[in-house]
Amino acid sequence: MIADRPAGSPERVGPQRLPELTTVRILAVDDDVRDLSARALRRRGYTVFEAASGEVALDWWLRSRVRPDLLVTDIVMPGISGPDLARRLTEYHPALRVLFISGYTDAADEAHGPYLAGVPFLQKPFTSRMLAERVRLVLDTSKA
Repeated sequence: MIADRPAGSPERVGPQRLPELTTVRILAVDDDVRDLSARALRRRGYTVFEAASGEVALDWWLRSRVRPDLLVTDIVMPGISGPDLARRLTEYHPALRVLFISGYTDAADEAHGPYLAGVPFLQKPFTSRMLAERVRLVLDTSKA
């Protein structure tokens, strides 16, 4: 099931670190740390839609009118892999940016081939701050 939850209560922040105010929509697809990632991104003001698998994400995409700005997906998942999902969704929406996350870099590279080349990647485990910084970098980089 895709969950779209509002940002909720504001994160406690010191004067030097304010949450980002944004209308950016992110589709987070992961069978492992999706909830933690989604919560961290919501605290920074992003609208996050969640899916526990590639199949659920693809089904949601085909039924929804919402077009996220960024796909954050695990590479290795049962069923549709992250690279397969990214390939399919970017066929529908070429402007979609993609950020891969995984704890299995060597196996993922061998299993999913050249599509990974040039696609931003974040190695698990990561902190909320690392995720937010990588997301911001991907969003700020123009899509070729």
